[in-house]
Amino acid sequence: MTEPMETPSPGIDADITAPDPADTTETITDDDSATFSADYVKTLREESAGHRIKAKRIDAANERLLRSVAESDGRLVNVDEITNSDDLLDDDGIIDPIKVRDAIGVLISSKPYLATRRPITAIPQGVQGQITDMPSLFNLVAERS
Repeated sequence: MTEPMETPSPGIDADITAPDPADTTETITDDDSATFSADYVKTLREESAGHRIKAKRIDAANERLLRSVAESDGRLVNVDEITNSDDLLDDDGIIDPIKVRDAIGVLISSKPYLATRRPITAIPQGVQGQITDMPSLFNLVAERS
């Protein structure tokens, strides 16, 4: 049995080969304008690390502020239901309490089961403290004697 001969596809030059993925050598250029000194790179890395640390601190502070505002509002059963988003931030990147309260209102209107279930009036249950006797004729006579 004879095997069919492989013919190159039309339009593909046989001299061009794909780079070998196993080849891990780096290409070194003679252009010095594309490289930076080690001190400068170290300074840039330290600066960006400082910015990342500050951003994490601001995110953590915004989470605490969001939780505090949601708890002080008192309309949600679970304050974890409202999540931090860019819509709740003011121009400086800090949580805006007014926007948080508005977002809580929108959340409660769309999901009313998240609202707290507090009684509007006092429910007389349990120990009620000192109960005075109802005024009666007998009590009035007893007080005057």
